[in-house]
Amino acid sequence: MDETLLKLPLVVIDIVKGDCNPEYEHPQWNLHYSKVREMLPRLNNFAKKHRDHGAQIIWIKPTPWTEENLPPNINKLYHENPDATFYTTENIQEYNQFPDVIKTESTDTILEKNNYSAFTNPKLAKKLNKAYLIAGIYARALHIHPLRLS
Repeated sequence: MDETLLKLPLVVIDIVKGDCNPEYEHPQWNLHYSKVREMLPRLNNFAKKHRDHGAQIIWIKPTPWTEENLPPNINKLYHENPDATFYTTENIQEYNQFPDVIKTESTDTILEKNNYSAFTNPKLAKKLNKAYLIAGIYARALHIHPLRLS
């Protein structure tokens, strides 16, 4: 791997029990996490190697996805469209915790998001340089957010 890439911050998004563990799967929606679980050890090893090269690891996890923790625009969406409702109602405290296979370190940064996009969190913008690497479960759903960094 290019040494330059090894120095870039690694941003890991949504690797939490609610998006990985079997008890949170929704077979009625054909939503299963077995492939995610297979990937977790490789992701953890990648983060460790990246960290060993001196790069910053930034883990982003959702706040508990309950009405009181979400911004008005998301709550409005859920109130106006019952089909869009996806509040966390069970195991609320465990839902946004990292799976056991993921090992964070004290040098890592852990941020919470209360929005669909982690890039709405101004604390993240302060941590990033002009370039960074992204890893996450919903990476194919990502879209580019212009960050104005000084």
